[in-house]
Amino acid sequence: MGKFINVTTFTFAICTAMCFSVAGTSFTRAAFTTIERYFGVSSTKISIYASFNQMAAIIVTPTAVHLTRNMHIPRILYFSFLAKAVGFIILVLPYFLGPTYHPDGVLNAERNDSLNEENIFCRNEAQQDTTRNSMGLWEYCIPISKVIIGLGGCLIWPHSISFIDNNSKQGQSLVLFGLNFVGILFGPMLAYGFASYVLSLWVNFTYECAPEWVDPNGSDWIGAWWVGYVIAAAALLVFSTPLAFFPRNLKDENKLDEETDDKDENLVLKDHFEDEDKNTIKKTSSSMISETKALFKNPLFVMQVLAGIVNSWAMATKATFGQKYMEIQFGLSPADASQLKVYYIGSLCLGFLVGGLIVKKLKLKPFNVAIFLLVVQTFYSVTFLLLWSLEGCSPQTPDMLFGANEEQNLADCDCRTDKFVPVCGKNVTMDGYLFEELTILSPCKAGCSDVDVTYSTEEKELFGCPVISEGVHSRKYINCAVPVETGICGAIECKSKVWIYLGLVCLGTFFSGINGSPGTVFLLRSVGSERKPYAMSILGTCMKLFGWLPAPIIYARLFDSLCAVKGSLDNCVFYDNTAVRHFYFGINAVIAVLYTLINCGFLTVFWKRYKSDKPMWGDMDMDKPF
Repeated sequence: MGKFINVTTFTFAICTAMCFSVAGTSFTRAAFTTIERYFGVSSTKISIYASFNQMAAIIVTPTAVHLTRNMHIPRILYFSFLAKAVGFIILVLPYFLGPTYHPDGVLNAERNDSLNEENIFCRNEAQQDTTRNSMGLWEYCIPISKVIIGLGGCLIWPHSISFIDNNSKQGQSLVLFGLNFVGILFGPMLAYGFASYVLSLWVNFTYECAPEWVDPNGSDWIGAWWVGYVIAAAALLVFSTPLAFFPRNLKDENKLDEETDDKDENLVLKDHFEDEDKNTIKKTSSSMISETKALFKNPLFVMQVLAGIVNSWAMATKATFGQKYMEIQFGLSPADASQLKVYYIGSLCLGFLVGGLIVKKLKLKPFNVAIFLLVVQTFYSVTFLLLWSLEGCSPQTPDMLFGANEEQNLADCDCRTDKFVPVCGKNVTMDGYLFEELTILSPCKAGCSDVDVTYSTEEKELFGCPVISEGVHSRKYINCAVPVETGICGAIECKSKVWIYLGLVCLGTFFSGINGSPGTVFLLRSVGSERKPYAMSILGTCMKLFGWLPAPIIYARLFDSLCAVKGSLDNCVFYDNTAVRHFYFGINAVIAVLYTLINCGFLTVFWKRYKSDKPMWGDMDMDKPF
């Protein structure tokens, strides 16, 4: 059994657990718009609730890492994953115990029998449903779960990275870090890939089908968001278990048996919790303060912290709003956008692997690695400037959307302006101008009275038995005031724009990933070996406090401020897309350029120290390849 207990198997075990841990966390971003609709809250509110994850980690990470650094790290990691599983379970309680979601029109139809039975859209939109106007106190399950997830996850990153590095042979850590990053990034791939399927299912699919008049591309559609969290929690309970059986020190696993491990652990616990006197807190605080001062006297560490903070802004905004941006700019459903997000998560994984292999195969020395990081970052910045100039396909301004104003209506009834179910109308007159094609807010605004849904069936075999699957083949609106087609205008031409956008995003993400493994190793080599876990925790805390925490909230406020059509509750269903594009990629382009400038400063400081007679910070060996 001992031969299977090594740093490679530990990396595999931690990667598997982290994969499902990150998948559960990423599912919030994959289902961001869906969760907004289900709880009826704004992007700002969801971002604030989600930030409780970062707040909890910021408060406890440095102290928790410092106090647990001499404990049994694999078992500490095991209990951390269990805490995250509990957080995921709390997050889905509103679905199982809270009010049931019904589209407004279903309930409206039941209580408006006197209305025109031949026009389902007029009947459904005649009155706004107030039966389920909010989730009430159930929405507070989101911040509660996020706090628990943050507390559970605060120790995983710094301890796992330093544990792998401390137990690796020379040159082995680069490859293991690359595998670790790929394992972690496979979690978002799994989350987005799975979200593309479950978000195409009706939220209550276990006991009812979606009403035919609810368009999967419309704002009334709610996918089965809760399924992803249930699977993530179950997977964590199973795949984190092997971590509890690893010894404290992998380099000496043949010399340490289980009895010695338990004895050592009891001694450590005794030192921490029984034999310490009242001066323990003072000693711990003094030690943390002295280590923090020592780290921030290291210019390389300071520059990397600044770069990490700036880069975390870009990472936080892309991770939180990257999918939402595709949905509103290209008229995609959450399920379709989640499927596309898998591609550039995959390109990030490829970048991490390629970056580690390039540095290892070329045997680059520290100064060459610094130049390599700067060159790659420059290419990354250029791709954002290109994306900034690429327009989307959805109506770019409210003036290009018929029906956004209450006066714009082709129907004989009062249609609501709090839902977005786009159809493309032909030969539409708006403000005295005739448009050959114009996107209309909803079928009701287009004067449609009904919808004809045709289904396609496909027969497959499962374990030798025939299985018939049925899906929507086409959706045709009937008796409209003008000829209409489902979806936004120019949907066919839009597909090419989507792939151009996706290609540029994948290219930029690939460049970003290339810097991942070398940059992490550079950080670890620039501080003393005894300070590696604490340095990682300080970096992580700074990135969360100044990047991951404020960035999504600020961006969400900007998104909400650009809302052109608000839903029946507090969520937005249509934005001023031109303004969204300018602020989203404009700010990210500025961040990318600033990050490049910080890297230039880092290279300058590194070069001056390298040319002096003084030893490099962290006692880095300048002649030894990474």
